[in-house]
Amino acid sequence: MLTRAAPGSVCLRCERLALAQRTRAFSTAPNVRLASPTSSSPPIKAQNKARSLPESQPGAPFSLQPAVVDAAFANARRRKFPVHEAEWRRTLQRARAELPTMADEIARLKKDLSRDPRKAAAAATSTAAADQQEAEAQAQSPAELKQRLRTLTAEHEELLSSSLDVRLRFPNGTHAGVPLGPEPNARIVGHGDPLGLLPEDLRAALQEKGPCTVAELPTPASTSSSRAHTDIAALLPHALFPSSSTLDQASGALTTGASFPFLLGPLAALSHALAQYALRTCASHGFLLVRAPDIVRADLARRCGFMPRDEGEASQTYFVSSTTSGQGHGGAAGSPELCLAGTAEIPLAGLCAERTFFLQSGGDKAAAAGAAQGGPFLPLKLCALGSAFRAEAGARGADTKGLYRVHQFDKVEMFVVAPAKTAVSENGAGASAAATAGEADPFAAEDADMSHLDELRAIQEEIISGLGLPYRVLDMPTEELGASACRKYDIEAWMPGRGSWGEVSSASHCTTFQSRRLNIRYRRSPGAQGKLEYAHTLNATAAAMPRLIVALLENFGAVEADGGRAQRLRLPEVLRPFWLGAEGEVEWVEMRGDKVSGNGSLN
Repeated sequence: MLTRAAPGSVCLRCERLALAQRTRAFSTAPNVRLASPTSSSPPIKAQNKARSLPESQPGAPFSLQPAVVDAAFANARRRKFPVHEAEWRRTLQRARAELPTMADEIARLKKDLSRDPRKAAAAATSTAAADQQEAEAQAQSPAELKQRLRTLTAEHEELLSSSLDVRLRFPNGTHAGVPLGPEPNARIVGHGDPLGLLPEDLRAALQEKGPCTVAELPTPASTSSSRAHTDIAALLPHALFPSSSTLDQASGALTTGASFPFLLGPLAALSHALAQYALRTCASHGFLLVRAPDIVRADLARRCGFMPRDEGEASQTYFVSSTTSGQGHGGAAGSPELCLAGTAEIPLAGLCAERTFFLQSGGDKAAAAGAAQGGPFLPLKLCALGSAFRAEAGARGADTKGLYRVHQFDKVEMFVVAPAKTAVSENGAGASAAATAGEADPFAAEDADMSHLDELRAIQEEIISGLGLPYRVLDMPTEELGASACRKYDIEAWMPGRGSWGEVSSASHCTTFQSRRLNIRYRRSPGAQGKLEYAHTLNATAAAMPRLIVALLENFGAVEADGGRAQRLRLPEVLRPFWLGAEGEVEWVEMRGDKVSGNGSLN
């Protein structure tokens, strides 16, 4: 509906004309230069081009050779992944037997359709035709040939899709150096105790045994209730609700449910300080900071490898549903199924999905060519602070107390996209099976470049040791690997209040598992003629705030006043630049080498 402009007002058309005149005057002014894109800048259109996940997941993880399929099943069994062996084998065997024949028939039909119909009819009636069946096929009308081609193509695509779906359900290949078996077989490959906080027996055992399995170490001492983080949090003063703990689980249960606690006063400040400390450390190592969505497509999470290990295991995923549409998880009909991200790894993988990257080589000319195609160079190192959501079904006992296992927490995550050391496939367990089949080894997870995983682990150790926490690094065994990982390191911190080690971070090398499902590829040369290869992806926790808070409270404790009431926290000096609380809430602990400076004993 058109309306008349009020007296004294300016109509919209006049405003637009005036704006256009001002713009022209500005652009033609003698002392004004408008910035123009450089030759190496990707065009705006390329930067903002819409992308979507491939409907047909493009990368077949392994071939259909019998020996290769056998090795894939053996690898899944070693990793305790559920497989429907009889059903899946039938699908894969049928695909191997019928797909080549179907492809040949499709090629023949296309060739027949490309012929001149008059020549095809003459060939069919020729008495010189040696093969009557071939002559009859040639005598088919173009309409009949097209119908046969459509039918056979649909059958071929359906069988190819079902065989690909089966192969994509297998876990990633396993690195040759990964220990076999359950969690006690995890191998201790590193440890640190900057402030000497470990119990003497554990410290001596780590030093004497050197590299060993978790099962070979002595059982930790019993829980020290006086060091429990829940008790320390209850004694810390804060201004909001003085009678409430700084770890307010009751209000969280009222607001949302169990294991959704509030952090108040100094604990909230500690959480923010840890996040900023981890982000600064990552940035100092060349990681690019990202703020990613916390809600993701459920299909994206599945393609990243987030699926229940056991078929009877409840999902660890919170799904997002519309309360108005009544259409279940997906909301309105046709809309994508959404879920809360369990880690920022998932949206960071989505940021890289359906992209082509380039290797940084060839000088300025190569850089300009790569940038013009809108693709950054590898390795790409990203870091994001996000909220992580875990249903954590089935947790019991000490794990459910306090902050150790909660349903929502802040976490800083590192994500790396790197070139493959060699062009390899993802699944399997070793080279022998493929070598027997007489083909190039498709199970080359042991050939994956581990240098980026070692870099991630070094950053994690820098963060943990910088906080003064006693820790150990575990090379996790086959039964503890997620679907996407070919190798995984866990870092555990000593938590005296729990009387045990507790996982605070992990780092995984996923080779091409995620890139095949998300179409993350790269060219070794910047030109359009460079061969496309699937990239490797890696991820690692820089800081999971609740677990680090548990470890800091239980190892550093608090300064107590008369009567046992805590007055302030003890925290490592490295967090001081990021502290947003009152200065009097903390007694800072300086670290010089392996010594505590200026604050006395922490025990």
